[in-house]
Amino acid sequence: MPRIVPAALWACAFLFLAPRPEAAAGTAEPAIRAQLTARRSAVISAEVSSRVRQLPLQEGARFAAGELLVAFDDSLQRAQMERAQAVLNAAQRTFAANQRLFALKSIGQIELDLSEAELAKARAELSYA
Repeated sequence: MPRIVPAALWACAFLFLAPRPEAAAGTAEPAIRAQLTARRSAVISAEVSSRVRQLPLQEGARFAAGELLVAFDDSLQRAQMERAQAVLNAAQRTFAANQRLFALKSIGQIELDLSEAELAKARAELSYA
């Protein structure tokens, strides 16, 4: 019983077996066409939105593991970190002062607890910044 070969397979066989124009023109080497794919690839993304400050490599350039691929402008993040550090320093001083005042019975427990909570909040904000 004869087998029926789909038309797409016939088209592929025709393209593969058809004479190349380069060979007909008398060139010694026939042209070889191929599609290349990289063995390894990576997707680069950032969790922050920021302006790109530096792109040291050109598209398609080789690079080694750990090499800088892109540098972002981090001035906003640095300012947020400095602000969080300043808030933490102020909260630490306030809590230390309130501990001394509490020992002298100049403030109540609630004021001491509030300053301790502010200190914990400032530590959390610094770790997030």
